Amino acid sequence: MIDPVTGENRVLSDRSPSGRLFPLGFRLENEYAITADFRQDFQALQYSWGWNIRERASRPKFRVDELDILNEGMEMNFFIETTRWFGLKMRFNAENVLDVSDVRDRTRYTGRRSITPVEFNEIRRRVRGFRISFVLSGNF
Repeated sequence: MIDPVTGENRVLSDRSPSGRLFPLGFRLENEYAITADFRQDFQALQYSWGWNIRERASRPKFRVDELDILNEGMEMNFFIETTRWFGLKMRFNAENVLDVSDVRDRTRYTGRRSITPVEFNEIRRRVRGFRISFVLSGNF
C-alpha cells in the first residue's frame, strides 16, 4: 500500500493483517516477534515450574503528522505452582526478572511528516520493574 504522506510503498500501521503470537501481537511492520515457553510437570509431587521469554522488534506507527516507535525489550518470567494442599492451586510468579524498560521515541510534526518541520520529539523510558506475585485459586 502507498503511504499517503511520503508516497513510499509499505505496510501502513494498524492496517496489516494481524496474526497472534500469544501474547505478543505481530504485524507486518515488525521485523520479528519471539516467544519461548517451557513448563515441566511433576505429577507425583503435584508441582510444576517453568519460564517464558518474549521479545519483539521496535514497532513503528506512522501517522500523517507523527512517527511513534515503541521498543519494549525482552521480558523473562518464571513460575512455580502446586496443587498439593487442599485441592487449591498455589502459584508463585517472578515477572520481568531482567528488569527491562520500555522506550518510546515519538516525533510530532507541525503538519504532514514529509514536508513540515518537527514540532517536538519525546523520548520516554517507562520502568516496569521486577515483580513477584502469589496467586491462590480454586473452590473456597
